[in-house]
Amino acid sequence: MIRKQQEEWLKKKVELQMQMQMQSEATGGVTAGTTNETRSTVKLEKYTITPFTGDYMD
Repeated sequence: MIRKQQEEWLKKKVELQMQMQMQSEATGGVTAGTTNETRSTVKLEKYTITPFTGDYMD
C-alpha cells in the first residue's frame, strides 16, 4: 500500500514537472514569480543588542 502511494506521488511529481517545463518553454523561459514586479520588500525594524549584565552560573 505504501509503495503504491509512493508510485502515485512520483507520477504526479513527474507530471507537474513536465507541465512546468512546458509552460516555461511556452513563455520563453520566464516563469511566474521571477519578474521584478512580483517581488516585495520587507522593512526590518531597528533593534539594539545590549550587553549582558547578569551573573554567569554553571
